[in-house]
Amino acid sequence: KRLRPLLSLLSYKVCTGGRETPADYQRALEGTVSIELAHTASLLHDDIMDEDEKRRGKPSLYTKKGIPHAILKGHKMLSTGFGIAINHGEKIGKLYVNTWDEVLTGQIKEVDFNTEENEDENEIELKGFTTKSKIYKLYKQIIDQKTAALFASSCKAGAFEANANGQIAQTLSDYGR
Repeated sequence: KRLRPLLSLLSYKVCTGGRETPADYQRALEGTVSIELAHTASLLHDDIMDEDEKRRGKPSLYTKKGIPHAILKGHKMLSTGFGIAINHGEKIGKLYVNTWDEVLTGQIKEVDFNTEENEDENEIELKGFTTKSKIYKLYKQIIDQKTAALFASSCKAGAFEANANGQIAQTLSDYGR
């Protein structure tokens, strides 16, 4: 499951050509923690919203410790991740905030989607795997914001850690997405 940090470090290595110092590499490695803290926080909150009693085969945190504890633990992870990102510079701090905002927007869309009547919009045509469904398009938007945004951010953060220029960072971001 540690694909996001791996992609971040690979992006970093691509940009440095493997010529970074051990201290610089450790700093880049530390930067990957902020991404995973945010992702883990989102999982804690998802378990509550989806009423999932298990996560990866084990009891979810809210079932063991209660909803207030799980919410606050998730918030703590977010603030710790933001602290790491800010310590890595303004570009990475802004990237963290913008990515988290995108993930939250996707999550809000998913909650709205799950609470609205969507049966009238379900006009999926499976001929040749094409679809004109509003539901399908909305689903793709949600996945793009909730999942792809974190992969894009991971790759871009690795490039930023290596002080890569804007075009290289954007290319790696596009790859991650």
